[in-house]
Amino acid sequence: MFITHLRPARPSDCVAIFQAHYYAVRLACLQSYDAIIRHEWLALLNENSYLRDMNQPNIALWVAEYHGAVMGFFQLDLLRAHLSAVYVHPAVHKQGIGTALLQRAEQLTLDSGASALSLYCPNNALAFFRLNGYQTLSEAFLPLNQDVKVPCRLMRKYLDK
Repeated sequence: MFITHLRPARPSDCVAIFQAHYYAVRLACLQSYDAIIRHEWLALLNENSYLRDMNQPNIALWVAEYHGAVMGFFQLDLLRAHLSAVYVHPAVHKQGIGTALLQRAEQLTLDSGASALSLYCPNNALAFFRLNGYQTLSEAFLPLNQDVKVPCRLMRKYLDK
């Protein structure tokens, strides 16, 4: 594994975070979601949204640098103990970056006083989260707009202190 650094995101990371997010949805979701869902999902992504989230006191937005470049990120709602996002650029899948990000998010969750972490898991990431100890609570749909919803699963993991 060649992760050089996991760290809180900085404003200068917004373009790289956007690119990791964009290509993860565009390419990693090809097998799991149709073109309409992917198109509407991508239409919601915006570089400025990451900057806004960085300024929220109860949101942890962290990045993973791989060979010096930001190639993945997570977004964690510390109040709700809910992982809103964890994405890795598809060019560096299977390098341990997602696992490292997830482990850091879990540690931050424990540090905040929570004992479990929840998330909505897209279909393409189900095996990853199961491998990391997450259990499905229910099937769910996340609305992208009034007409398009993403099928996913609500998952939770009880964390070891």
